[in-house]
Amino acid sequence: MREFFKYFFGKGDTIEFENFGFSHFAPIIVAALVIFLIFKFRDKIRAFKHEKTVRLALALVMIITEMSYFWRLVGSPELNPNPVDHLPITVCGWAVIFGSYMLVTKSQSLFDIVYFWVFSGTIFALITPTVISNTGPTRFRYYQFWLEHTTGYIAIFYMIFVHKMRPTLKSAAKAYVALAILAVIAYVANRILGPGANYLFMADGLYRIERLRRMQDFEMIRVNGIRIFDQKIKGSSQMKEGLGTGSFARIKEGISTAVTDFFYDVDRDQTLTLSMLRKLLNEGISPYMLENPDRKISIHCYRKIIQDAGVFSSVQEYLGKSPE
Repeated sequence: MREFFKYFFGKGDTIEFENFGFSHFAPIIVAALVIFLIFKFRDKIRAFKHEKTVRLALALVMIITEMSYFWRLVGSPELNPNPVDHLPITVCGWAVIFGSYMLVTKSQSLFDIVYFWVFSGTIFALITPTVISNTGPTRFRYYQFWLEHTTGYIAIFYMIFVHKMRPTLKSAAKAYVALAILAVIAYVANRILGPGANYLFMADGLYRIERLRRMQDFEMIRVNGIRIFDQKIKGSSQMKEGLGTGSFARIKEGISTAVTDFFYDVDRDQTLTLSMLRKLLNEGISPYMLENPDRKISIHCYRKIIQDAGVFSSVQEYLGKSPE
């Protein structure tokens, strides 16, 4: 039983979540269906004598969903809970908290803030949920993430359809002021915690320069390494191949690859890269890679990431065999 909970509340060493697959669209479709039902039965819900109980129940779900993110970290030391990465200083997290209190109090001011934070911030998490790349549908984090990022929309539309709340130009100003306050908190936290902390992506210039440098290294690795191991080609080539053969699956795969490349995420590629290096350690350099000049891997990039991972000495012999 202990192993089950360790697995369920943990995360994988490899990519478990597929962008634009069933596990991606299913929670979005469920949320859209709930919103449609709220719209269809809005008058009945408004006249329902236990309508307040419905609001309170949704608010409770939102609060527990947000708190469970931190409960999971506290109960799983192997996830490395630390203030550099896991303080509650995020737009999505506070949108859920404000949204729950909005449901309880029917506050127009909280509605103004949550409306713009949800539609301008969490929408990107729905399109490219890279933070759950290592936690698929068999993990707790998968369900916590989707509840956190879809209940905000459900709460907003509930207040629009049932309680007839509407945003105004003043609403945008309130949301901006609230975001500015959160940004000040994030800036102070980043300065106190030092290198590595990047809440609201407001770290100092040196950190951003370092991050850009890492992105260049990881981009080279992804192009020269990850696609070699995963036997993937560019999204445009996949789409052309799909159009030529009439394969809808190939076209879909090409679109998924192209969108993933567009929303490039250095941390996600770091996970893929380390997974690739583990495979390199376990299986060595395959003769196929050595014989094909188009599949050469950058030794410089390998060395850099291996040094960052603290396992450089363990793979030097493999790097010595790797093609220039």
